[in-house]
Amino acid sequence: MAARFGTVSFPITSVTCSTKCRYVTAFQTVVALAEYQAAEEKSTEIEIKTEYMDQVVKMSRRFKDYLSSLPDGNIAKKALRYGKRNDNFN
Repeated sequence: MAARFGTVSFPITSVTCSTKCRYVTAFQTVVALAEYQAAEEKSTEIEIKTEYMDQVVKMSRRFKDYLSSLPDGNIAKKALRYGKRNDNFN
């Protein structure tokens, strides 16, 4: 498969990411979606579309929401439960 490179703009800033690794993983997922689509279409060119990034952003948010819904699903809830957080600090 061939890949064309160009300038693309994705709404990555709309997702809270604490590390560069999350950006890399998100982009790798976008590329995987593009490769899958090209294979399905039996195309030799991989086209990265904004809709792929939209799908990854939506999936990431939904997964984060799911984890937050669990009793120990996020660090803040876990810290509060085990007394490792001071909510009264000014």
